[in-house]
Amino acid sequence: MCGLAGILGQSDETVMKRMLTACQHRGPDASGVWIAPDQTITFGQARLAIIDLSPAGRQPLSNDDGTAWITYNGEVYNHAEIRKELESLGHRFRTATDTEVILHAYLQWGEASLSRLRGMFAFAIAHQKQPGGAWEVFLARDRLGIKPLYLAQGSNGTWYFASELTTLLATGHIARRLNWQAAFDVLATGSVIQPGTILEGVTALPAGHCCTWKQGTLSTPRRWWSLEESAANKQAELASLSFEEQSSRLLSMLQEVTRYHLIADVPVGIFLSGGVDSTAAAALMSKLVTYPVHSFSVGLDSDHQDMDELNAARIAAQSIGTVHHEHVIREADVPGVFVDFVRKVDQPSEDGANTMVVSQLAKEHGLKVVLSGVGMDELLGGYPNHFLVQKLAWFPGLAWKPAQWGIRSLHELRPNRYSMAMLAAITPRGERNRLLREHLSLGEVRQALPCSGSCATSRPSLWPTSSDALNDYLRQEVQGYLANTLLRDADVMTMASSLELRPLFLDHHLVEFCAALPSTSKCREGKGKAIFRHAMQGILPESTLTRRKQGFGLPKDRWMNGPLQKQYEALIQSATAKQLLTPAWREKELARLHQRQLKWTSWTVATMLAYVQHHRLEVAS
Repeated sequence: MCGLAGILGQSDETVMKRMLTACQHRGPDASGVWIAPDQTITFGQARLAIIDLSPAGRQPLSNDDGTAWITYNGEVYNHAEIRKELESLGHRFRTATDTEVILHAYLQWGEASLSRLRGMFAFAIAHQKQPGGAWEVFLARDRLGIKPLYLAQGSNGTWYFASELTTLLATGHIARRLNWQAAFDVLATGSVIQPGTILEGVTALPAGHCCTWKQGTLSTPRRWWSLEESAANKQAELASLSFEEQSSRLLSMLQEVTRYHLIADVPVGIFLSGGVDSTAAAALMSKLVTYPVHSFSVGLDSDHQDMDELNAARIAAQSIGTVHHEHVIREADVPGVFVDFVRKVDQPSEDGANTMVVSQLAKEHGLKVVLSGVGMDELLGGYPNHFLVQKLAWFPGLAWKPAQWGIRSLHELRPNRYSMAMLAAITPRGERNRLLREHLSLGEVRQALPCSGSCATSRPSLWPTSSDALNDYLRQEVQGYLANTLLRDADVMTMASSLELRPLFLDHHLVEFCAALPSTSKCREGKGKAIFRHAMQGILPESTLTRRKQGFGLPKDRWMNGPLQKQYEALIQSATAKQLLTPAWREKELARLHQRQLKWTSWTVATMLAYVQHHRLEVAS
């Protein structure tokens, strides 16, 4: 795990050192730079040592004759099996790292090597195919987009890549210009939609894609893995199994996945919320390790006990036998939490502050690796909205605007799952996907941003119309909300504390299995993740299995109307806000602030304003 960086087109050690300084938090254990003999490529890496802790594992790393070099971020859990196969083919290794295995796998199989890798990764390999010949660079990102890889062409015509946007900005050659479409996405959905970024001209290499730099040109990204195709290949087989057989196979797969995710030369801990997903992950790993499992939870002070999950986490920790650690966010801490969040978030987002706090807690107790239960809700239908997809699959909605406005007003006055169900039912099918992941309504975003006429007002996701609507929708959740919000924020917030996060349930074999399951195995008898709960019977206590879904959230609306009120007022009245927001919308928001009627979405507005200020972004009209 680390921070990677690269310059394609010229050598520049001075710029590379600035890039590595900017991402040192991702890899404080060591750093390295390699420059191609013909001065066309510069690779850098800041290392967090997890596998093969010796100096031999430092990157960039080369093959024996120096004709191929790699800079890499991630973990490939099946590297030992791939190593054995490569050794049988004549390859010899100098280290025990997965890094060297990836490099030799690429030299043996080329782009086809990607399908053999089991894990999370982003890497670049420079290869000189003939002695004295030109160098070319192959860049790739893992199937789910767990590890980030950002690309940009600088003002000098040179290409740059890195694990974080701040690393690219450190070059001095990437414009600090706000991407208006990204700002629109943040307010409409809570985060930037990939491959876009908050910086104009900077893109993310999409999940499951790769590209090649050759003779000064970067190719168009090409897809090397498809969730739809992989799931389709398994659907018929899984549909032929009984629910009990599917459940048994799921449990076996969960146990196998856990063994792989515990491969490390340092102890592995776990984020524990007390919900079924994180508790299952803790229970599975506790049966496989010989050292004490340390678990970490974040809670809230006495004013917010209705949202606090510490008691559930304590019960889970006690039943499993973990060494449990807690951090309580108190009202007086909130202004500092907000400032710290803006400094670390890398892109504006409504999510991630809780991950930042729990990551700091894990770091304080000496951990370098933690497991997480993120992703199971999106794979197996864990949110109330997923039931709505099943129930409303063929319901046409109502085109009568007064009814829509009336129900929306009711929902905004007292939002709950019942008002959301009513609103979704009357919303035309073409708009339902956006509604179910709505942050601010499109109408309000258009009022708030002066760019609304030039920004897209709809995204490519479509309301499912197949016979298996829920599965269609969940695949969009995996490639949308999970990738754009949960995984991106989890990576940057854990790495800000020099901590490697391993999302246990996002092993691609498990993801493909879950995606191929019939939706009737996922949501049944009024419960989401039905097959997961069934598989964990006998492993988890009944109180955990039957516990109602509660997101790992924070009381943002109360914070905005309380300890963050003064900070937000200053932001709304700042020069940045006057550039970024329309006068009419700012006046409405100030009125809500003075009346203490701000919604939780104001946290996201505050984050975006503070982010633009902190990074001194240019806001072009």
